[in-house]
Amino acid sequence: AVVSTQSTGAFKVTIDKELKLPRMSEDSVITLETKDGEEFEVEGKIALRIGVVCDAWETIKNEENKRVSVPVDAEFLDKVFDFLEWELNNKEKGVIGKRFEISEDQKDALLQLSNVLKIPSLQQFCERNQKIEVKVIPWEEVLEHTTVDSCWIVIDGCVYDVTKWIPSHPGGNTILQGVGGDCSKFFEIYHHSTVSVKMLNKYFIGVLSGSDKEKVQQCKPLSMKFDESQSPSIEFLNNLRARRGHP
Repeated sequence: AVVSTQSTGAFKVTIDKELKLPRMSEDSVITLETKDGEEFEVEGKIALRIGVVCDAWETIKNEENKRVSVPVDAEFLDKVFDFLEWELNNKEKGVIGKRFEISEDQKDALLQLSNVLKIPSLQQFCERNQKIEVKVIPWEEVLEHTTVDSCWIVIDGCVYDVTKWIPSHPGGNTILQGVGGDCSKFFEIYHHSTVSVKMLNKYFIGVLSGSDKEKVQQCKPLSMKFDESQSPSIEFLNNLRARRGHP
């Protein structure tokens, strides 16, 4: 099959070009029947994001009461629908809103459901949020890397070694203005685009501890050219946290 990549919300989803997606209005309702006898009514705009529903469309499209049997139990299905609603809202707004939260005990179950129900975006979300061991870097160590030869910056409590970015950085050595403190606001002003936010991921090296986060918030980045009392916007932080490929 020929595949292509399509953006859905915050994630890239691979779809089959040969799959004929059903044409249904947002008012359409499809009933999902679980193997433990539960029923869930799903709106058309959500049903379109569930692969097993699309697979069954040719069979059910002319039925007055459209029903699809799914080989899963009802447990956690509500969370699946919550995710699809969250993803759809983000896509319609064109921005990333509040981060979708799942607990550790939900991740494995949702990952399994995403595979069975054929929901690639949920699968990717669960895989990205698998528990990862992350290095905790002391604030004192960060302060040892404030030059062009070794430049570490802190954004939202995360530490990035951007030394290799400096030669290609549009602003050249001005990136050094962000050392010595949390430069989240500085980054928001000059690098608020999605591309820049995603670029940060490859420079991630660790996080600050909780107590060190309090220390860094009290520091003032060198040569800051805006009101240092300003905090990064909630919109920026939500976008940053949703798109970074690490905890």
